[in-house]
Amino acid sequence: MSAVHNADFHSDIEKIDELQENIVKDMLELVGAKEQIMEVIGKVENKEMLALLELRFLCYESGEEIADLLGYSVDNVF
Repeated sequence: MSAVHNADFHSDIEKIDELQENIVKDMLELVGAKEQIMEVIGKVENKEMLALLELRFLCYESGEEIADLLGYSVDNVF
């Protein structure tokens, strides 16, 4: 392997390391955001509203899926 290819290889490895660090940072931020969402949703006392919020913001269900799961028409929910 020539010196040029070796330098390129090390540069590529450094880029990969930087990307991995950014991914870990982003994941930690997302986990923190999800914990905050869970904390706020957990304060809701109405069980039906609690279920709706959990399905939407923790399970990422669509409005149509939530309405179907809760037995409502989409027009009455969203």
